[in-house]
Amino acid sequence: MAAPTGLPASVIVLLLTVITLLAVTIHRGLAIDHSPGEPPIIKPRIPYIGHIIGIIRHGTKYFEIVNRNTRYPIYTLPTLSTRQYIVTSPQIAAQLQRQHKDLAFYNVILEVTRRLTSLKPSTMKIVMNNVNAEQGDWGLMPTMHDMFNTVLGRGESLKDLTRSQMSIFSEMLNDVAVGGECLDINLFQWIKSIFAFANAKSIYGPENIFALDPSLVDAFWDFEAGMLALIIDIFPSVTARKAYLGREAVAKALVDYVKEKRWHKASLLIQNRISINLSHGFTEAEAGRSEIILHFAILGNAVPSTFWILANIISRPDLLAQIRKEIQSAVDDNEDGSKNINLSTIESSCPLFVSTYRESLRMIGNLASLRYVLRDTVIGQHYLRKDSIIQVAGIIIHHDPQTWGQDSDQFNPRRFIKGQQASVADDADSEPSSGLDLREPAATQLPPGVPSAAFRLFGGGSVVCPGRHFAQSEILAFVAYLLMAFDISAPDGTTPIKLPPRDNEKIPLSVIKPKGDVKVSIKRRKGYEDVSWRLLADGQR
Repeated sequence: MAAPTGLPASVIVLLLTVITLLAVTIHRGLAIDHSPGEPPIIKPRIPYIGHIIGIIRHGTKYFEIVNRNTRYPIYTLPTLSTRQYIVTSPQIAAQLQRQHKDLAFYNVILEVTRRLTSLKPSTMKIVMNNVNAEQGDWGLMPTMHDMFNTVLGRGESLKDLTRSQMSIFSEMLNDVAVGGECLDINLFQWIKSIFAFANAKSIYGPENIFALDPSLVDAFWDFEAGMLALIIDIFPSVTARKAYLGREAVAKALVDYVKEKRWHKASLLIQNRISINLSHGFTEAEAGRSEIILHFAILGNAVPSTFWILANIISRPDLLAQIRKEIQSAVDDNEDGSKNINLSTIESSCPLFVSTYRESLRMIGNLASLRYVLRDTVIGQHYLRKDSIIQVAGIIIHHDPQTWGQDSDQFNPRRFIKGQQASVADDADSEPSSGLDLREPAATQLPPGVPSAAFRLFGGGSVVCPGRHFAQSEILAFVAYLLMAFDISAPDGTTPIKLPPRDNEKIPLSVIKPKGDVKVSIKRRKGYEDVSWRLLADGQR
């Protein structure tokens, strides 16, 4: 007998049976085995793929959206057949950082690196050999980790690198808007260009790839803009063509850079890094290609961070006046009429400026710290399963009112000055407190009652960003020069400029960028039209 569809009933029964069996098989294959001791699970509205859609739509902001009603300090987010643990509590984040032998950073980040750089399997085998130092302090990654911490830690090599950066910035900025001219620019784009040329020169030396071929700056930023599509890694030459072509152009130039031994004229950091890679078995071609990721490391966060710190100041005239007054204590006059800006004085005697720097970073710090669970372990009272991924949601922790106060979503430039966390910089005549201990390492001092793990900009634990000291120095120095030497206004001459909205609903690979650029006019400050300025680091003359 035929069914109303025209198909025999036996065929329909067979089809329904196959569909049912297929559905059961898929469900069993994708179902998450959630144990009672694990962090509470938040199930997606759309089975299996709902959370993936949410993350694609909202970026890391989704971690707050999905947890808005429950407010779990740590929870399980099932995605297809895998699980992620999302941490929203600085106290649990601190526990994770202490239990680093059971949790790995490199297992996650190096897979991302492979996809971004397209390194060969043979190269990745070298990289992954004893990657977590579980068999002792040997292997490429343990050696590289120690080298970065030594060279970029507070010592002579960091001082040398910082002095070089100060000289390069001074030379470049002294050529801006000279002779009374007014320079109209897109501010974010301009900072991208300045930092690309300056950082490449100080770190990779005078024969860096951007110096020899300036068109590669645009190629690099094409790569940076499309990194997410490269990480997805599905036919990237087609699906992420612009980023792919940018990457390959930069990679080709970096391979030549290594093969031609131009790295011998680079900073100690690069000389050591390339030597370590080659000594562990990298070919010259792979050593060159691997430098793509370090170019992102020295530019990807520094550029948007600098933009926001500068924009937060110049958009607030009262704050600008106070910070200029503060920086004046770091300015020396020379007999020839030129002026020096001393970085060491800024870092030790300009609390409002440094607090503004740290508050700006807090506001844009949406990155999630990643860990891979190497073995079943317990953090506090929470059971974490082997082979799961942990994400410490910086965007939630940085804006948590229980941690930072009821104004956690507002920009407060005095937040990091002791005793002034509740005040705002609206009074240009008020003096900033000197209560901030600026001798402390970069970006670590916090308001009373705020745990150290609540400031996520540079990660934490054994893999805290080794470049955080250099980053603070170059950003503060660059912004200080602009504030003292120039007036920056909207193109029609009105002040202050208007802040652009934050582009905070994308999957982040760097700190939050502006949604669009800001057109500004730069001209020399009245009375300083012909003044030459020099940025000086510790011991520099």
